[in-house]
Amino acid sequence: MNIRFTLWLVCSFMLTLGAFAQKATIKGKVTDQQTKEPVPFLNVSVEGTSIGTATDFEGNYELSLDAGTYNIIFSSVDYGKIKEKVVLKAGENKRLDLFLELKAVEIEMFVKSEGKFEKRLDEVTVSLEVLKPNIIQNKNATSAEQSLQQVPGVTIVDNEPQIRAGSGYSFGAGSRVMIMVDDVPLLSGDAGRPTWGFIPLENIEQIEVIKGASSVLYGSAALNGVINVRTAYPKDKPMT
Repeated sequence: MNIRFTLWLVCSFMLTLGAFAQKATIKGKVTDQQTKEPVPFLNVSVEGTSIGTATDFEGNYELSLDAGTYNIIFSSVDYGKIKEKVVLKAGENKRLDLFLELKAVEIEMFVKSEGKFEKRLDEVTVSLEVLKPNIIQNKNATSAEQSLQQVPGVTIVDNEPQIRAGSGYSFGAGSRVMIMVDDVPLLSGDAGRPTWGFIPLENIEQIEVIKGASSVLYGSAALNGVINVRTAYPKDKPMT
């Protein structure tokens, strides 16, 4: 009886070893090419199968596969999708390290208009003017105040913007033209008149001017209109 049990145990052990011998292992580390930091939580999958894993906090991954040829897919939102073809032999321990670059996603700027009540586009009475940087450069403006003089219907009187002859400031009521930088109000309740020198002229992407009452969206400070200065995003090209 003991001999039979011993033979059964040996056979089971040999079959297990044979099964493990048919398997191959692929592992490695995924690193950011620029920062040299590990890339965690990157999806690692085998094309055409349900086999997959993800990198750990140190960027390491490991897969156990049968011998054969596979396409290993590394994917994430930040780094996109990378496909690597590997050939695995039975019992082989293969290492595949990757250095990935961030995938740049460029989103074009757009202007969204809203109102309290839904209207068709041809029924909207408030007009919008957009002042681009090339106009500012061609006019050789030295301040945002001078740049706004190029917008039809906008004048600067005593440092106060006036849109379509509507005063920009009223004693006892405060500002009537909302001035913002990247959607952040430039004037607080105690700031008084706008300080145009605070607006970086060399970093302006565009100046948006809404003519007419916009208090539904921006409050009582926008009774006569809104001036929104949008600054530019950082560029890859160095400038001096």
